[in-house]
Amino acid sequence: MDLVKVKLDRVFDIVKIQGRSGRHTLFSFESSGVKHYGISVRDWPKIESGMVISALLERDEDWQSIFGWVDHSTGEVFNSEGYTAVFVCILLLFLSVVSAGAFLADWRGNWFALLISLGLIYYAIVNVTRALRAKKILGEFAATLK
Repeated sequence: MDLVKVKLDRVFDIVKIQGRSGRHTLFSFESSGVKHYGISVRDWPKIESGMVISALLERDEDWQSIFGWVDHSTGEVFNSEGYTAVFVCILLLFLSVVSAGAFLADWRGNWFALLISLGLIYYAIVNVTRALRAKKILGEFAATLK
């Protein structure tokens, strides 16, 4: 994960979407003459030209992999993935328990269900761990600004 400090010199193409999967914001920005297009985050955070933020990116210079940011002027933390990962984890754990129940009822024909259950559990644990790590990094950085 990479924490990048950037000034949003110009923010444009802000689109707020309300859909079945919740609220999303799509936006583009320019910083130091470099334009970044089509960034997607969950919810409807405050995004304005002139903001100085420290953004947490999963991959270096890949704004499509943004986890969230800290606004330097207010110290406010925006975490795009936190609650979603926990919800997905609970859902996947529920599905894995149901699949495991089917596996235990008739263990001879359900190896596929067991593999799916183990895969879902692994996926859930990895995503929640990643989201909690991002939340911790952003929170610790915000604390240094105060």
